[in-house]
Amino acid sequence: MKRYLLQFAANIAKVVFCAIFSFSSQVSAQVPFQVVWGMNDQLSGSSSHVNFTAEAAKLTGAHQFSLWPYLPDGNGGSAYVTTYWASNLLPERYVDVTIQAHEFEYSIQSFSFRVKRSETGPVDLVVRSSLDGFTSNIYSYHLNTPATFYTVNVPLGLTALSSGISFRIYGYNAASYLGTFYLDQLVINGEITDIVLPIRLYSFKGFLIENQVHLTWQVASSEEKSVFVVEKSQDLISFENVGRVSSGETIAGRSTYHFIDDRPWSGVSYYRLKMYGEDNIYTYSHVIDVIVLGEEITFTIAPHPSMGRVVSLILNGDIPEDVSLFHVTGKWIEVDGLVRRGRYIDLFPKHALSSGLYVLSLKIKGKWLRKKLIVF
Repeated sequence: MKRYLLQFAANIAKVVFCAIFSFSSQVSAQVPFQVVWGMNDQLSGSSSHVNFTAEAAKLTGAHQFSLWPYLPDGNGGSAYVTTYWASNLLPERYVDVTIQAHEFEYSIQSFSFRVKRSETGPVDLVVRSSLDGFTSNIYSYHLNTPATFYTVNVPLGLTALSSGISFRIYGYNAASYLGTFYLDQLVINGEITDIVLPIRLYSFKGFLIENQVHLTWQVASSEEKSVFVVEKSQDLISFENVGRVSSGETIAGRSTYHFIDDRPWSGVSYYRLKMYGEDNIYTYSHVIDVIVLGEEITFTIAPHPSMGRVVSLILNGDIPEDVSLFHVTGKWIEVDGLVRRGRYIDLFPKHALSSGLYVLSLKIKGKWLRKKLIVF
């Protein structure tokens, strides 16, 4: 009897040891990661782990400083210099940083950055995230002294994240729209868990083109048999199914999908993807917002379709503050030059455009207007 009791105790010890070993293995699977936008003469970011792709930092509504968009940051590098901030907090003026998650679930402990203002630059800033469609402040900060770099650390504690996330920094309480706002060393700190995501989503973007919302997203080509349900909301609480996409275009190991919402709501529409993988297991993408202003398009592309060497347009009203050209997938097209002749503007791409669909964007009175461009 004693021998059986000893054997039973030994078996229990093995089970306990295995459980402890299994638990410690799971704990050790937490891998720290860091995504950094150094702002050293460029807006691109870098990730310490292959699970993440850092999109280039994006300035919306405000402007980069026209004379010197990058100035010394005091640490041997550069800082990004912006201007045209307002006295009130305007939701359409911000700096945005975005990461896309590909394979593993993850958590974020903090988001930090260095910031400085000029004498007439923004005195206050707030930070918002895409988790609630940028509707609420998750952090606020007051810049007491001009010409002084402050390090802002935003504690987060976000867990069980499965898709990309964006953070936006809004500056306000500027004494003059010509005041400057410096940003440097934007950093996301987090940990990766060992839970594999059913779908590897690289990007998810939305554009308003001629009163239609064009959505485009990319996944790993191994997910090309996946099904995506597009959902839309006005309040971030109730989402409705507006479409289903199951086929895309695969290039260089990535599959690109498109969807057009031809009945967007006036104001802000929020979109997300319900992504089905194998065994009908699904996960949600991050939420993106598209603003529909309902304004009349104030320019015309002519001739159209284009041959791709020169893109010409006719202005029906105000002179644009900025002109940009993108492929429909969201890829920015480099332009060699721009010539304005009264109401006419000629845009010269650095390389002749290949046949396909593009988007021409004009910024007029602080708002972006877009039109489709077809190239033969």
